[in-house]
Amino acid sequence: MKQENKQKYHHGDLRLALIKAAIEMIHQQGIDQLTMRNLSEWVGVSRTAAYRHFADKADLLTATAIEGFKMFSQALKAARLDNSVDELHRFRNMGQAYIRFAVENSAYYRLMFGDIVVQKNEALQRACDLSFNELLAMIEQLQRIDKIANDDAKLQAIYIWSLMHGLASLIIDNKLHADVDIDGLMVFIDHSITKSLI
Repeated sequence: MKQENKQKYHHGDLRLALIKAAIEMIHQQGIDQLTMRNLSEWVGVSRTAAYRHFADKADLLTATAIEGFKMFSQALKAARLDNSVDELHRFRNMGQAYIRFAVENSAYYRLMFGDIVVQKNEALQRACDLSFNELLAMIEQLQRIDKIANDDAKLQAIYIWSLMHGLASLIIDNKLHADVDIDGLMVFIDHSITKSLI
């Protein structure tokens, strides 16, 4: 490990520092290179100190995915509560926030939705549900003001979530052709989703 990659820990929240370092290691070196020993060296603490916060690598990765969902929820909530625009614009901005989070935090995103982390973990499921519920709340609000059809809100939210997840995955995994205009595609998807829900 190169010395310049090491992130020396000085004070504060060691648990959060380990999570953030884990994401940086995954981003730079891949998840296979992440071990509790390597992570401890990266942060500049003893393995004993790291093990005080995480029982093992699986525990660390689950906590990291949960932290990712917290950040994700905050991004979606900020768009949903933006009173500077009307409800339909907030809805569209949530879609943009979804894609932006995935692109800017691809290591988190892959961990959150991949099969590395045990998805049956209750704390992880609660964190995921908080993100989903931001979209569900937006859908329910649009229904209350008669902007979209009063259908099953949860099914509508799952439909939208699936579209956003598919697009986000294609983008971060470089599966779209280089000449695809992402902004234009987002506008098309926004209008298509809105029309499909009316």
